[in-house]
Amino acid sequence: MKKTLTPTLLCLGLLTACTPLEEDQPSRITDTRILAIKATPAEARPGQSVRFTALIADPQGPIDAGQRLNWALCLAPKPPTENNSVVDDCLGDEAVTALGQGTEIEAVLPAQGCQLFGPLSPGPGLRPRDADITGGYYQPMRLSVEDTVGFGLERLRCDLAQAPLQIAQAFEGTYQDNLNPSIESLDAPEALSASQTVTLTLTTDAPEPYVRFDAITRALVEDQEALTVSWFATGGQLQASRSSVRDQQVQVQWTAPGQAGEHWLFGVLRDSRGGVDFVQHKISVTP
Repeated sequence: MKKTLTPTLLCLGLLTACTPLEEDQPSRITDTRILAIKATPAEARPGQSVRFTALIADPQGPIDAGQRLNWALCLAPKPPTENNSVVDDCLGDEAVTALGQGTEIEAVLPAQGCQLFGPLSPGPGLRPRDADITGGYYQPMRLSVEDTVGFGLERLRCDLAQAPLQIAQAFEGTYQDNLNPSIESLDAPEALSASQTVTLTLTTDAPEPYVRFDAITRALVEDQEALTVSWFATGGQLQASRSSVRDQQVQVQWTAPGQAGEHWLFGVLRDSRGGVDFVQHKISVTP
C-alpha cells in the first residue's frame, strides 16, 4: 500500500494529518479529515495497553468510518537524516504492525518503545531520540481511512537515561504521568441566522504541573502545560484555526454561511505533553 504524505503536520498529539488543506482556510472541512486521535491513558509505559479513539469528519459532519478505518503501530525509529516526526517508512506496510479496524481500538504498546523512540539506544547506526521541550518521547500510531492517513503520537513513560542516579531517582519519585486535558463545556448556540457572527466559548480544566529533566543544567525543573485548541467547521468562517487557552477559557468567532442548512463545529484541545480531548457541536443556520 503506497501512501502520499502531504505537508500538513501537527505534532504532539498528536496528529499528523495527511490530507490536503486549503491554505487560506485550514479549519474548513472540505473532504474526509482525521481531526484528532485521543489515547487513554495519555502517557503509558511500553507493554501497557492503550485505547485509541479517532475523531473523523467530512463536509456533512462527524462520521463513523467503521471497517474502513485501519490502525497500525509504527515500529521504525527515525534516522538522523529525516526531519519528520514520523519516519517515512511508516507510510508503507513493512514498518508497521496492523491492529484492526474501527473508530476505537485497544493496543499494547511495543515493549521496545523506549529503544525505538526514546532515550535508550535503538541499535547500530542510530542514536537515542531527543526529548521534546517537555521531556517527552512518543510512539507513533498510524490511522488510515481509504486515501486519508494520519499519525497519533502516544507519550511514552521512559526512565531517564542520561541523568545522574540521584536525579533519576528523584524524577521517578516525583513525576506524574500525563492525563488528557478535559473540555468542561462549549458555549455555542443551536441555531443561528444566515451570515450572523457568534462568539464560541470553550472552558477547560486547569493545565497540569509537571517536572522535567533539563539536560543543560542537569537538574529537575518544575513546569506547567500549555493548552491550545484547534478549530474546525463544515461551513461558514472561523476567526482562527488555532487558539491558546488562558485562565481555562478560549473564545473564537464563527460567521454562519449565507445559506440555510446544518453545520458542525469541532474543537480539539491539546496539552503540550501530548494529551487530547475534543468536542463537536451542530448548529442549524436559518434564513
